[in-house]
Amino acid sequence: MRLDPRFEGSATLQSLGRMLTFIDPPDHTRLRKLVSRAFTPMVIDRLRIYIRDLVGSLLDPLEETGTGDLVSDFADHIPVTVICELLGVPHEDHARCYEWSEAISLTVEYVVPDEALNAADEATSAYEAYFRGLIAERRSALGDDLLSGLIAANDNTDRLTEDELVSMAVLLLGAGFETTRNLIGSGLLAMLRNPAELAQLRDDPSLIRGAVEEFLRYEPPVQTAVARFALRDVEVDGVLVPEGTIVGAVIAAANRDPARFLRPRPGRHRSARQPPRSPSPPASTTASAPQWPGWKARSPSIPPSGASPGWPSSMTIRRCATPAPSGRTLAAHSACA
Repeated sequence: MRLDPRFEGSATLQSLGRMLTFIDPPDHTRLRKLVSRAFTPMVIDRLRIYIRDLVGSLLDPLEETGTGDLVSDFADHIPVTVICELLGVPHEDHARCYEWSEAISLTVEYVVPDEALNAADEATSAYEAYFRGLIAERRSALGDDLLSGLIAANDNTDRLTEDELVSMAVLLLGAGFETTRNLIGSGLLAMLRNPAELAQLRDDPSLIRGAVEEFLRYEPPVQTAVARFALRDVEVDGVLVPEGTIVGAVIAAANRDPARFLRPRPGRHRSARQPPRSPSPPASTTASAPQWPGWKARSPSIPPSGASPGWPSSMTIRRCATPAPSGRTLAAHSACA
């Protein structure tokens, strides 16, 4: 991204350039070591009850009315709300974080139009200003949230700088936003289209974690890895990749590799079986698994609507986006069902 001629004038590109996912060792190694000190089991475990309550509160109105859009009324709200809670963002600010994350999410493509980058720059500047203020508050009174943990994390004399703290907070919200909401949407769609396996999940909740792993493989929310550059000439499977070439690893293709998976073709969903580990980001499993028991318990019958799937053109994100048909039913629509 530093090679993008817009880099110097873009708050978003500069922010991405400081993030863990876009830097190389030894800087990556240093940041990863410090951040891992803040991600304790206690920080994660304390969210389990919160997530279950959140899922219940989102399902209540859908169950009462029998109508709704399972993406915009359910999946869209979960990731930002949960990550905000994890970071200790006050509830009254969650909506703003959602809007900022939505704008920034459009910049994950390999080619980003100026209009999208300008909107993301405004959101990034607002995000960074917001978190600088929140970090200042936490420094004066640390809590049990992740942001406090990141502030306190140290390796003898080394700590995260303020810029690194801000970038980490924005990364957590941005990376968890698209991946988790799209995983929930595509996972629900896969279940609607495979009622026999949905019935298995209802009958045996112990299969849920393996099912989420399979959702990641079968319809990964992230189709390609972040762009990389070849540091030297390298040959891959008989093809020369010259130094400086942009390389994009296609996760979705790896997830359907017939040499690795028994049933790699579309339409052969295996949620009830424990699959080989998918190359897709494992963090989505932890974020999404607690939501499925609530859905199972509250939706005894989910017939599909018959609406055609809609997938916007994207090299990176697999996003459900078909507008809901009029008169839709809760059982029928997940924005791409």
